[in-house]
Amino acid sequence: MSAGRFCCLIGKTLLCLDQVIVFHVSLFVSRLFARKEPDAFPKWIVGVSEIAGILQCLGRVIPSSRTVSLSKHIFYSHKYDYDIKTFGGEWVRGLYAPALLGHLVRRATHFLYVGSDGFFRIREVELFLLRQRKKKIVFVFTGSDIRSPFLMIDKCRESQLDHFMEYIGGKKNDFTKRDRRRKKIAELADRYADVVFSAPVDQISYLKQKQYPFIYAFDQKGLECNEHKFDNPARIKVLHAPSNPLVKGTPLVRAAVKKLKMEGYEFDYIELRKVSNDEVLRQLRDSHIVLNQFYAFMPGIFGIEAMSNGCALLTSADPDLEPSLPDECRGAWMVTGYWQVYDNLKELLDCPDLIHQYALAGLKFVREHCSCEAAREKYDAVFRESGLYER
Repeated sequence: MSAGRFCCLIGKTLLCLDQVIVFHVSLFVSRLFARKEPDAFPKWIVGVSEIAGILQCLGRVIPSSRTVSLSKHIFYSHKYDYDIKTFGGEWVRGLYAPALLGHLVRRATHFLYVGSDGFFRIREVELFLLRQRKKKIVFVFTGSDIRSPFLMIDKCRESQLDHFMEYIGGKKNDFTKRDRRRKKIAELADRYADVVFSAPVDQISYLKQKQYPFIYAFDQKGLECNEHKFDNPARIKVLHAPSNPLVKGTPLVRAAVKKLKMEGYEFDYIELRKVSNDEVLRQLRDSHIVLNQFYAFMPGIFGIEAMSNGCALLTSADPDLEPSLPDECRGAWMVTGYWQVYDNLKELLDCPDLIHQYALAGLKFVREHCSCEAAREKYDAVFRESGLYER
């Protein structure tokens, strides 16, 4: 480590000195009262932010793991092994998180982070402490946590495509600050991470190390796919559930729906906003067509949920543009650019058999490639290749 970097790290440590002290006290107490006999404490810690159910699902996918959630999520009510809600609220995170890390670091050997957040306010101090103790570090980036606004806009202009980044920018200073934060996260991942999962186009970033493809996993336990909803349906049900209307292309969806209804097409259009994930899944069970997102290069978790429920999916994800998507996804959904929403929805409404065809293809793809079992095999292969994991 250079003298400059060492001095910088000392300065950052002083800025979160309270957390560093709590961490070491917790580690000391954990060692003091540790049981001498061997135990079966999991090797992996998966945390710390719930993003679209990914954290909870990875806890099922990664063998010998425990999950940590340090932030509340208004749409999900999953249970975790360590949950800040159990301790009274997010206000305790500043002290509880480093204390928990001190407890976990004694026996856990691998730390997998979903997104860019961690246990400490200043990430580099936390990652340095883990690296000092020879812990393995994995990052699973999910989208805006690593995506560079400037690089994305440049990439889309080069490809002659629009992107939602051009519509949500606000002041240039806002973009500059956001881009600077993403660059720092990428630098930390390059410096400390043993393995990084991301999507090189959809989540274009300043990462320099090898990026393994983002692995979709959907827990189908208890899922009852209504495969009989296509048996002579009285009306076609079209569903759109944007977490962010501008980002997901909701104005394009509403315009297409409006025009089709003016032309005499009869179908039910349901738009869900600010509802629980349980309600979204309930609505998916009897939906025939799902309009997902139309500026992204990946199908997203909602797209996987839609296909898992036997819906024909329209989304802009395209394996010809995003190299991390598997070839097996071709035909699993109807590739729909932001300029094709009306035309492609009209094509499906004109041909109900085509709706069923896409629904069956999507269901087959998810069951074969996005189940917890399939995801576990993919993670195992990467961890073995990287020397992180042996069974």
